[in-house]
Amino acid sequence: MSQEGDDYMFCPKCGAQQPNNARFCTSCGALLDKQDDKQENSGSDSQKAQSRLASSASPSHCESQAKPDAAPQSAQERKPARPSWLLVAGICVALLAVVVIAVSFAVGNIGPTGPNSNKVASKKLDDGSWTVLVYLCGSNLETEDGYASMNLEELTRVTLPQSVHLLVQTGGSNEWHNDKVDAEHLNRFCVENGELVQKDQQPRASMGDSNTLREFVEWGMGSYPAEHYALMFWDHGGGSLTGVCLDELDDDGLTLPEMNQALQDCEAHFDVVGFDTCLMATLENAQMLSRHADYMVASEEVEPSKGWAYDVWPGWFESTQNTDDVPGFCEAIASSYVQRCEDDGVDDAVTVSVVDLSHMDGLTQAFAAAAEGLARSTEKSASLQRLIVHGHDVQSFGYANYWEGYTNMVDLGDLMACVKDELADNSTTVLDALKKAVIYEHHGSARAKATGLSVYYPLAIDKDAYEEYRSLSEELGLGNDAYVQYLSVRTGVYDSSQWADKGVRDLKPLQASDAVGAFACKGQIDQRGAFSVRITGNTEFVQVATYQFGQVQPDGTVVPLGTGNNLDLQIDEHGQITYTDQFAGGVLNIGGKYAYAELVDMVSENSKPKYNLYSVPVELTRTLDTGKKVTVKENLLIMYLYETNSYELLCYYEDVDNSGMAGKSIIRLNKGDQLKFLVAREVNGKIQSGSTGTITLDANTKAEELNPGDATYVYQIVVTDIFGRSYDPVSAKITFKDGKRTAELL
Repeated sequence: MSQEGDDYMFCPKCGAQQPNNARFCTSCGALLDKQDDKQENSGSDSQKAQSRLASSASPSHCESQAKPDAAPQSAQERKPARPSWLLVAGICVALLAVVVIAVSFAVGNIGPTGPNSNKVASKKLDDGSWTVLVYLCGSNLETEDGYASMNLEELTRVTLPQSVHLLVQTGGSNEWHNDKVDAEHLNRFCVENGELVQKDQQPRASMGDSNTLREFVEWGMGSYPAEHYALMFWDHGGGSLTGVCLDELDDDGLTLPEMNQALQDCEAHFDVVGFDTCLMATLENAQMLSRHADYMVASEEVEPSKGWAYDVWPGWFESTQNTDDVPGFCEAIASSYVQRCEDDGVDDAVTVSVVDLSHMDGLTQAFAAAAEGLARSTEKSASLQRLIVHGHDVQSFGYANYWEGYTNMVDLGDLMACVKDELADNSTTVLDALKKAVIYEHHGSARAKATGLSVYYPLAIDKDAYEEYRSLSEELGLGNDAYVQYLSVRTGVYDSSQWADKGVRDLKPLQASDAVGAFACKGQIDQRGAFSVRITGNTEFVQVATYQFGQVQPDGTVVPLGTGNNLDLQIDEHGQITYTDQFAGGVLNIGGKYAYAELVDMVSENSKPKYNLYSVPVELTRTLDTGKKVTVKENLLIMYLYETNSYELLCYYEDVDNSGMAGKSIIRLNKGDQLKFLVAREVNGKIQSGSTGTITLDANTKAEELNPGDATYVYQIVVTDIFGRSYDPVSAKITFKDGKRTAELL
């Protein structure tokens, strides 16, 4: 932090230099609470940072259009008694008023929160006005880093016309980094005149409960009727199975069925529903929302912590010449988000798309036909093998490896492109329907094959996840029965009796048990010392082979150094397969230290490999000039480019948590970052955490493959069948000494 009298300070999270009067870091978005300054200068307890969130509740254009009755007069203010006929007239007027108020509640003029006030859809004007509802679940993003407060403060910088009501409900966080939001209640605000003005307060309830969402929608749309309505979700997101808005009160998230129930109960229809969350631009989400909205704005991939640009996109209302241009509003949100990510240097892995939900029926029908083709492919091993092998290369989002966990979301368009040879015209029909639905799409260089919508696809075989997806699809009535049938085969739980009344084709698919004993793997060392695995038998059950390797230490333990797919593949005239290692002793080295790297994605273009993405587990420490250190575990994302045979450092991001929610935390690299490279190795039969070393990032830090010289490695080739089951690895010891390589089977 800055000393007294300085005109700058340093961010406690990322270390970036900031103006002394800044509240939030312009680099990473973290709260700048000047806690150290207060402790050094006054010795008092630290206080929460003050913001421009005003406590004024004076009437303005954002006041509810249904005014509450005036307070009753005191006894001293009562008027003298009137003649009896006036009393009768007064009673009649009072009865009439009761009737008027009752009718108002019925049609939504007054914004009640009760369960019977569910007719908000009838409240629609014709004057170009907008009511925007922001459902802001602070969660640990606010408690730990103040990101919600940062976005709230950004909202106070915008100028809104009289015809726009921007409403926010806050909750879901144990602590707030501003003096306006009460963590013990649900707070409802309206943005007006550069301030956040409280309009309502409710007892604390879970933001992951459908009733909480329903009541906010009823209050907002009932109290502030408009021609156009928008609903925005702010928080974590975890894809189709997990949903959004993880409340710290009870670790409860808002699932797609709960979201659907809330919007169905209040009969609300929105011009646009947006997700300032991770991983929610999904087919299943769009299918559900098509009943409740016209457009959707969301990201297929994980988002950076700062999220949307709340000081930019609301400015569309003031600058546009046509407030009826809903697609233009959606694009303003998306493009301002892209610009923020580019400005912050975290755009490589960013995605965002705008979906015209009126085209979802056509896309759903096309996908159902393609899914029937997927299901039919499970009856022949050759067809299923081609399908699985090609699908293995599909663009995935979120997390897909041991260190990070699995979110099991892949790009729908890329999935269809990868399996087009098996699905023929059905694949093309899906791609055409997808292009009609996605009217705006942006992706960074590390997500080159993103097309705007993802779909659940099991990258890791998980029977519990399959059951969740089957239940979700059935509960929402998505029309994805043929796809669920295909997934049941992929997961190894297909039961024909469960599909007798589903209206889908009866299958006689291959089962996981069919692969048992169908092929055999044998390691061999040739005359050149090359290590290979030869696979004989019915190789149509083989999906892929990958490798993993580690360096043998003087004490005999092995330090893992990574996984990959750089194996030479040969298939003879009898269909027998041989995978041969290409290991020449090169090990990934970052800034002078060797690092473990997990292969997380492989991207091809025109059947040629374009790039691989690797995840490097690290312990990141940022040290400020004050000596204060912030240390967190992250994943360093790096890209290997085949064209240039070079590596590029991209960004950091967090693992998926136990709830299945993705961390909203793409973080850029900073000079001065200390990176401790993490590994997990087996010692005396137990897995222990370790490190291959620590570096400090600077302008010259690069990733490259280097040869450590004389060393011995354990190199394993792992074969996986078409049902996702990996077999015991075939192992060899490879030694480099005096420039020569030798190998022996283990």
